[in-house]
Amino acid sequence: MNMKSHRGISKVSAAVITALSMSTLSLPVFAQEAAAEENNDKVEVIMVTAQKRMESLQEVPISMSVATEAQLERDQINSLNDLNRIAPGLEIVDSFGGDASGGGRVRGIGTNIFNEGASGSVAVVIDEVPSGNIAMPSIFDMSQVEVLRGPQGTLFGQSASVGVINITTKAPDPYEFSGYASINYSKNDFESRILEGSVNVPVSENSALRFSLRSDVSDGQYNKQLDETNESKKTSARVRYLIEPSDEFVTV
Repeated sequence: MNMKSHRGISKVSAAVITALSMSTLSLPVFAQEAAAEENNDKVEVIMVTAQKRMESLQEVPISMSVATEAQLERDQINSLNDLNRIAPGLEIVDSFGGDASGGGRVRGIGTNIFNEGASGSVAVVIDEVPSGNIAMPSIFDMSQVEVLRGPQGTLFGQSASVGVINITTKAPDPYEFSGYASINYSKNDFESRILEGSVNVPVSENSALRFSLRSDVSDGQYNKQLDETNESKKTSARVRYLIEPSDEFVTV
């Protein structure tokens, strides 16, 4: 009787130990799964329009660099020339006279533009509209900038044989009145004053206007012959109107 009881106790003990060990092993697994789900909820999904439609960056089979609104502000991206801070391999070439419309190079490939009627091989697209050979103003009040590497002529035309700088400005918001203003003053050898602001004005339940302005004034060398200081002034303004189709809107 004693031997049987000992055997029964040993079997029960083995079963209990096995169950405890299995539960102990499963706890870290459940903890890892919970942590993974929590991390997935915190991962920011970046949406891009590189293929003329809104989709996740991870689903687009194109080599590109994307800068969100927060990154553009943090890295002080104010012109096309500043984009090399967020897009490795991009170089903007100034044309004769100092305009940044001379074209661009991606991974060392590009064209030099010396004619005002020609366009570079790196296309600049603003809100899905190609800017052509027009001198690009300052970058301000932006929502996102995408730098696409490689030929993009299928969607963006023949001027995108090397790459595309796809710029998206902040869209008007029909649901609330908002705005901002900022002043940046710096002085090293010369003084620099930058004024930037934007106002969002709802017009109706489904439409709004957005006004944006940037003024950049920098002092230069004193011209003794003209008895004046060489001053650089750049002023850019933009007005954008947005209207969303109502529920009664019917297409035929």
